[in-house]
Amino acid sequence: MWISSVRRGACSEITAARYEKLCARLRELQLAAVADLGFVGLDEGAEEQPAVITGFKASGGKRCRHRRRS
Repeated sequence: MWISSVRRGACSEITAARYEKLCARLRELQLAAVADLGFVGLDEGAEEQPAVITGFKASGGKRCRHRRRS
């Protein structure tokens, strides 16, 4: 769980994380975090040792395929 300093209500979570330099702080402590898709792009350029791990968004308007169980 991460708690930032108080921000205006219009400030998104990813903006607050960038402002607080969350990725740099995690790296200093040699930690990592798992985040939802709202944080995709927060930790760009750190492929070998990411500080924030997210899923992937679907590209090109394609829907995920689900197998139906019989």
